[in-house]
Amino acid sequence: MNINIDDFKLNKPISSVKISPDGRHKVFTVTDVDMAANEYKHSFYMLDENDSLKRLSTNDVSSTYAVDNGGVIFAKSDEKRKYASIVYRLSFSGGEREELFRLNYPIHGIRIMDEERLILSISNSEKIRHFKDMDQETYEKKAAEIKEEDDYTIYDEIPFYLNGAGYINKIRTSLATYNMTSGALKIITDDFTSVSSYDIASDKSEIVYASESYTDKAPAKSQLYVYSFADDKSVKLDYGMALSYYGPKFADGDVFVFATDQEAHGMNQNMKVYLIDKSKENIKCINDDFDMSLGSSVGSDLRYGGGYSFRVMKDKLYFISTLANSADLFVIDKSGKLERLSKVVGSVDEFDACDNGTIYAIGMLDYNLQEVYKFEGDKFKKVTAINEALQKTWGAQPYEKITFKNDEIDFEGFVIKPDGYKPGKKYPAILEIHGGPKTVTGEVLYHEYLYFAKQGYFVFFTNPRGSDGRGNDFMNIRGKYGTIDYDDLMKFTDSVLEKYEDIDRDNVHVTGGSYGGFMTNWIIGHTNRFKSAASQRSISNWLSFFGVSDIGYYFATDQNLAEPFTSSEALWERSPLKYASEVKTPTLFIHSDEDFRCPLEQGVQMFTALKYFGVDSKIVIFHGENHELSRSGKPKHRQRRLDEIITWIKKRS
Repeated sequence: MNINIDDFKLNKPISSVKISPDGRHKVFTVTDVDMAANEYKHSFYMLDENDSLKRLSTNDVSSTYAVDNGGVIFAKSDEKRKYASIVYRLSFSGGEREELFRLNYPIHGIRIMDEERLILSISNSEKIRHFKDMDQETYEKKAAEIKEEDDYTIYDEIPFYLNGAGYINKIRTSLATYNMTSGALKIITDDFTSVSSYDIASDKSEIVYASESYTDKAPAKSQLYVYSFADDKSVKLDYGMALSYYGPKFADGDVFVFATDQEAHGMNQNMKVYLIDKSKENIKCINDDFDMSLGSSVGSDLRYGGGYSFRVMKDKLYFISTLANSADLFVIDKSGKLERLSKVVGSVDEFDACDNGTIYAIGMLDYNLQEVYKFEGDKFKKVTAINEALQKTWGAQPYEKITFKNDEIDFEGFVIKPDGYKPGKKYPAILEIHGGPKTVTGEVLYHEYLYFAKQGYFVFFTNPRGSDGRGNDFMNIRGKYGTIDYDDLMKFTDSVLEKYEDIDRDNVHVTGGSYGGFMTNWIIGHTNRFKSAASQRSISNWLSFFGVSDIGYYFATDQNLAEPFTSSEALWERSPLKYASEVKTPTLFIHSDEDFRCPLEQGVQMFTALKYFGVDSKIVIFHGENHELSRSGKPKHRQRRLDEIITWIKKRS
């Protein structure tokens, strides 16, 4: 293998594929890493009707865009004015982008209704509304006032911050219509409603949307509404069922929607597909035996951005689902007939479709970096070669598979041999643990894993109970964190060491992030078998996590079947911090000071405890980064993170 610590900068992640209504143009974004500027830059690329590739723009666009038959409409933040956006049009025929309008709201989504009207997803709050009607001259005079207001924040609801989004108190994602001819903006949801997903009827008469409405505490479940343009009002679709809804899609007046009651398996319970009839008066589950997740949960650090996981085409719902350790394309019709359309090695990451039968996807298939694929028959045909040269340079080989059994359950894991491996020579090894826990590691390229193998380590990973891809019962480890999942990982480690005799049993290390960080913390408190550990963006104390994480008040209680006020002992029993006095493993902690998912204090608590008990330990804090450090953090920080981990492990190998 020929892979370096900073080679992620050579990878060009692809995202947000969108097909024009006539099916002729396929637009997507390509992201370049600018190490000198320490940032990411995005460009539009297009495939024409012959799938010839053309670059539409150079490094100055966003993933907030929509496509019609003539070009791309996209929004960017206004650099001169906070809480404001500029909307541009870029023609397929070439030329410079054209400014269409400016809006004194942040725009996060665009859908085209017709030649005049757009549907916008915008950030909306009292503070944003306070400044929205000011002309630029008045706004600039108020600059000191704006700065002063940013020096403090007032919180009166939870969550008041969100990982990656910052402080969100009283900020909602509103739906609005915008008339490009008259310049009229009409917000169609109220100030306390936040819309998570929506769709527009084909006749443009109504919008169906899933949303949460609250004033003090965000609910765990979302509701479903229909907005009528004729009546200018929204009506809640209430069927007397305690369901949480996501992703409604019109299909000839009927509505497909994903929903879950969360009763048997909690907040991570797999959704089922429901169908709402044209009258909106009846709803029925059309796949009661369906036990799969929505979207790809196959992890990698070589993506940036995302796109559609489900679309309606010819009155059928097409969607991506993770099955075992791969993500494939499925389709279901209104009768509930389900068909698996593909069987890939790797992950179909996203796709778009239109009524002429055209489907284009972005994926990491057959151990390739991301490329654009056309779906033909039952296979994906690669139509771009954007990352092909890098792929060949790396020379990465397919991972070796290993099967093992624990508690009469069959598992599959993967092993990457060290670069230049020679039988009979002893090598160190690293156990990698994925986040989630409801995600998977599979047969897609992972820069971190390949780089560690290049440094002379066996790298091995699996999907313990709690992972996605094998149904609700396998996924559900509520109240069992650190028990059956820990047993699976230890059994996997035993199996790897038994099969690969060239691994030095006294030189095995462990690392993981998020749930993988929790499990790393848990492991070092329950075994001394690992030579060193690197715990990243971790959880160490469920009691404090409840009150500091953006999802803590519902995630900690749901996943532990306990809450601090009535069952604190159960939360403490499942907290790695409780077992810190047993730790002997040298441990590196990596955290970010804007990580609101697994806040910094979680890593600090565990680090402090280890120092208190005299354990060799260190904490590295990345400033201005959040929970996504390893995937979309500043490029130089991503490189430094990898360097800190491998340096820590090497010094103890």
